[in-house]
Amino acid sequence: MLFTTLSYAAFFLGVFAVHGVLPRPLRRPWLLVASYVFYIQAIPQYGLLIGAMTLVNYTFGLALQRRDAKSTKMLKDTKAMKQNALRELRSFHDLRVSSSFIRKALLVLAVGLNLATLAFFKYAAFLLDAVWPLAKTMHAGAQEPALNIILPLGISFFTFEFIHYVVEVYRGQPPMVNPIDFALFAAFFPTQIAGPIKRFPDWVKQIRHPTPLREIKADAAIGLILRGMAKKILVADLLAPVVAQGFARPDRLGWLATWFVIYAFAAQIYADFSGYTDIGRGCAMLLGYGVPENFNRPYQARDVGEFWERWHISLSQWLRDYLFIPLGGSRCALWRVCLNLMITMALGGLWHGASWHFMVWGIYQGGLLVAQRLWVRGEGWARAMMSARRERQEQRVSPHDARRRQRVSPRDARREQRASLHDARRGLKPPGSEQKPLRAVGMQNRSRHRVLVGQVLTFHLVCLGWVLFRAETGPLAWTLITFALHPMRHNFTAGFQWFAPGTLALPGMVLATGAALVISGWLRTWASAGGAIWQGMSARWGAWQARWEPILRPVGYLALLLLIAIWPQGEAQRFIYFQF
Repeated sequence: MLFTTLSYAAFFLGVFAVHGVLPRPLRRPWLLVASYVFYIQAIPQYGLLIGAMTLVNYTFGLALQRRDAKSTKMLKDTKAMKQNALRELRSFHDLRVSSSFIRKALLVLAVGLNLATLAFFKYAAFLLDAVWPLAKTMHAGAQEPALNIILPLGISFFTFEFIHYVVEVYRGQPPMVNPIDFALFAAFFPTQIAGPIKRFPDWVKQIRHPTPLREIKADAAIGLILRGMAKKILVADLLAPVVAQGFARPDRLGWLATWFVIYAFAAQIYADFSGYTDIGRGCAMLLGYGVPENFNRPYQARDVGEFWERWHISLSQWLRDYLFIPLGGSRCALWRVCLNLMITMALGGLWHGASWHFMVWGIYQGGLLVAQRLWVRGEGWARAMMSARRERQEQRVSPHDARRRQRVSPRDARREQRASLHDARRGLKPPGSEQKPLRAVGMQNRSRHRVLVGQVLTFHLVCLGWVLFRAETGPLAWTLITFALHPMRHNFTAGFQWFAPGTLALPGMVLATGAALVISGWLRTWASAGGAIWQGMSARWGAWQARWEPILRPVGYLALLLLIAIWPQGEAQRFIYFQF
C-alpha cells in the first residue's frame, strides 16, 4: 500500500476518523491494529515475524530490567550486613560480577537474535552466492540450493529499533512495561516501512504526554504530506524512467548525457526518500505523534561529514551511537579512527542491500570521511607550524621594523574611509563604528569562497557515489564514472537520442528547477557570510517572508494539490527504500 495511492488515502482517512472519536485509552490499541493491517496487506505471513520479534525483544527488555533491579536489591542487602565483613565484601564483589555477566549475556543474546533474523531474511542468498563457488570446488557435482526468501518490508528499520531498545535498557533506561505501547513503537505504520529509525525514550515521552487533538498543527502536517507527495509524484516518479534507461546502457551516453543521468538519480533518490519521510511525518503529526526529521537540505552540505549529518539523519545517528562509538569512536589514534570510519560506513552500505555494490558505496563514503579527517588534521598541523614560524620571526624583528609593519598605507586608509562613509550613508552601520581591517575582510572573503567551493565539490562527490549505489555491476559503474570524468575522451553531446521520444522534456525542466534551488542555496550560504549589505538584504527578505507567508502558504498548498490531481498518472513506482 503505497503512500501516494488512493487506497492509502482511504485507509488513513478511516484510521484518522476513528482515532479522533475514540476515547484516549483505546487510541493506541486502535493504531496498533491499523498498523498490523497496513503491514500484512502485502504479505500476511510476515505479520507473524514482526509480532514474534516484538514479543522476544519485549521479554528481553523486561529481563534486563528485572535482573538489574534484583541485583541492586541484593547489593543493598549485602551492604546492610554488619558481620563477617570480609565474607560480605567477597560476596558483594561476586554478586556484582555475576549480575553484570548475566546482563551482558542477555544483551548479546538479544542483539544476536535480531541480527540473525535480519541476516537470514536479507543476506542468506547473498552469503550463499559468495561461498557457493568455494563449496562447489570441494564437492564436485553438488547443486546449489534455491532460496526463495522474500524480503519482509522494513525489516532493516524495525530491527535497528529493536537493537536500540535492548541496548538502551541495558544502559539503564527503564523498559516499556505496557506491551501495546511497545508493539506500537515497532509497528507504527507511518514509519514502519522506511523509517525514520525512532528512539524509544522519545516515544515514551509522547505516550505519557500525548498531544491533545486541539493542539495538533494540522496546517503543518498537511503541508508535509503535500510536499512529500509532490516530491514523489512530480519528481521521483518522473525521473525514474530516465534513470533506468541511462543506467541500463551507459556506454551509449556522451559526457552531457552521463551527467544528466547522474543528476537525475541524485534528484530521484532525494525526492523519493525524503518524500516518503515527509508523508510519514505528516500522517504521524495528524495522529498526535512526532517523528524525527530525517533530511535537512543534504545537498547544501559543505563537506562529506556535514552531508551525513543532513542525509538519513536517523541512520547516521544510529551508526554513530551503536557502531562507531563502540568501536572506539574518535578517542583513539588517528589510524584507528580512520579504520573505525571505514568499518562503520562499509557496514552501513551493506545495510542498504545484500549486494557488493552497496558495500563498495559504503567504502567510498568511508574513504571520503577519512580523507576529510586527514585534511583537517593536516590543516591543523600546517596552521600550528605557520603560527610557530610567525612567532619566531616576530621575536627576531627589531622595534623599528615592527612599527613600520603596523603602519597603514595612505591608499589603504583612503579605501577604508570611503567604505565607512558609504556604509554610513546607507544606514548599514552607524557613523564612527569600528571597521574591520582590510586583512580581516580578505580572510572573511576567502572563507566565504572556500565554503562555496566545498559545497560544489561535496555535491559532485556525493553524486559520483550515487553511481556506485545505483549501478548493479562494477562495469556499469566504471563506465558511467569514466564518462563523467573525461569530457574530451568521448562524444560530448551524444546519447540523448537513445532515450524514448518525449521522455526528456519534463525531466529536463524538473532538473533545471532543482538545480536552480540547489545553486540558490549555495549562493545564499555564500552571501550570508558576507558584509553588512548582504546581511541587510537577508534581514529584509526575512521580514518580507514573515509578512506574506500566512497568505502565500494556503495558496501554495492549493496549487500543489491541483497540480498533483491533474498530473498524468502513470504506473505507481515503489519507494526506493522499500527494498532495504
